[in-house]
Amino acid sequence: MSLKGDGLVLAAMACKVGGGCQAAVAGRLCFLLKFEGMLKMNRFAGCLARTLLCLTALIGWARGSTADTVEVGSQVKVDGKIIRQADEGQAANVIVQLDPEISVAFPMSRVRRTTSSGDEELAWYQQELAKVGDDAELHYQLARACKGKGLNAQGDYHYRRAVAIDPRHSKARAALRFARDGLGLNAYEEQQRNRGLINAGGGWHVPDAWAAEQASEQATVESNRWIKELTKLKTLFYRKGRNSEDALAQIKAIHDPLATAAFVRAYKDSSQERAEPAAMRQLYLQKLADFRTPLAIKTLVEAGVYERDANLRDFALEALQKDGRASAVATYLPIIRSEKKKPSEVQAALRALRYFPDPELWREYVDALVTTHTEVRAPGPGFQVGKDASGAAGLGMGGNKPKVFKLQRQNSDALILLQEIAPDANFGYNKAQWRQYFVQRLNGSPSQLRRD
Repeated sequence: MSLKGDGLVLAAMACKVGGGCQAAVAGRLCFLLKFEGMLKMNRFAGCLARTLLCLTALIGWARGSTADTVEVGSQVKVDGKIIRQADEGQAANVIVQLDPEISVAFPMSRVRRTTSSGDEELAWYQQELAKVGDDAELHYQLARACKGKGLNAQGDYHYRRAVAIDPRHSKARAALRFARDGLGLNAYEEQQRNRGLINAGGGWHVPDAWAAEQASEQATVESNRWIKELTKLKTLFYRKGRNSEDALAQIKAIHDPLATAAFVRAYKDSSQERAEPAAMRQLYLQKLADFRTPLAIKTLVEAGVYERDANLRDFALEALQKDGRASAVATYLPIIRSEKKKPSEVQAALRALRYFPDPELWREYVDALVTTHTEVRAPGPGFQVGKDASGAAGLGMGGNKPKVFKLQRQNSDALILLQEIAPDANFGYNKAQWRQYFVQRLNGSPSQLRRD
C-alpha cells in the first residue's frame, strides 16, 4: 500500500489483514490525534491520519511498552522501531518498523523529531542517578527500576553499590544471589568457588568430575570415529582388491586405546553376523589384549568362557595372565557356584580357571568337584500305549506338569585344579577328605608352631 501526498510516501509492506493476524501481531502504532484540530489539518496531515487510522482499524494494534517515536507534523506520533534514518540525499527519510510485517517510510521534510526509547531511558537514568547519593535503599530501588527498564548493567551496579554502602542490606544481597552460610551472607558464586566448584556448562561442577565428563564426551566422539574407520578398513580388506593388503596393514597399525569399542564390536560381529577367518578374529583379540582397557579385559574374559573356537579361547585366557587375572577369577567363580547354570557353563568356567590356579581358592575347588544342577523336563503325552514282555498291551496316563530334577555331575577340571595346588594328595571326588586335608595343612602340626 502506498499513499502520495505533499511529498509523503507511506509504505506498508507485506501487510496481512484478517484471520489470525490480529492475535499474532504485537502492535506498536499509536496516534495522538486531537479532535479539535483535525478540521484545521492540512491536506497532508488529514490524508496521513485517515490512512493510519485505516491501518489501525484493520489490524487492531496495541501500543507496545517501549518503542522509538517519530513525530510527523504537530498532531501525529508514530511508535515503532526506527530501522533506517537518512538525513541527506534524495532518499532522506525515516523508516519505522511497526511490526515484523509492516514498515512505514516518512520523508525527513515532514518529520519534526525522532526519539529513541534508549535515549529516553538513559535520560531518565541520569535524572534518577542524581537523587540517590550514598543511600543504600535508594540505590536498591534504583537498581530495581533499572532492571524493569532493561538497563541490566546499571541495575547490577546499583545492587553492588547498595551492598558496599550497607553490607547488611539483605534485599540487595539476595538480588545479587547472596546466600547465608556459616560465615554470614556471601555471594552464591563466592560460596560455590569456596567449595572448590567451577562454573562451566551452565552449572557448578567439581573440577575433576567436570574434566572427567569432558574427557568422556571426547572419548565417545573418538570411539565412534574409530568404529566407522575400522568398518571401512574391513570392507576394503574383504573386497580383495588392490587396497586389501593396505587395509589390513592399517588395521594392524591401530594402537589407540580409544579404538577398543571398535574392535569389541568387530570381534562380536565376526561370530554372529558372518564367520570371519580365525586369523582375523585373533587379530581383534590381540588388539584388545594390547589396549588393556576395562572394556577390552571384559571382552577377553567373556571370550575365555563363551568362545567356541578352542584356539581363540586359549588365546584370550593367555592374554589375561598379565592384567586380567583378578577380573577373570571374579567372573568365573560365580558361575561354578550357581545351581542355575548349565553343566556345560560350569565346565567351561572351571576349564578357564585352570589358567589361574590359586591355593586360596581350595574351598571353591572342593565344592566344584561335584555340582548339583536343576533340570526342568516337559511333561509327557497324556496317554501312553505299550506292551510288556509277554505281549500284553496296556494304557497309561502321563502327568500334565513339568518335572524338576536335581542332577549331580562330577567335574574333572575341579579335580585337576586341586591336584595342581596340592600335588601330594589325591582323594578323587571325595569332598570330605579334601576338606580334612586342607584344614590339617592350614593348622599344621604342633611341632611347627612358633612362639615368637
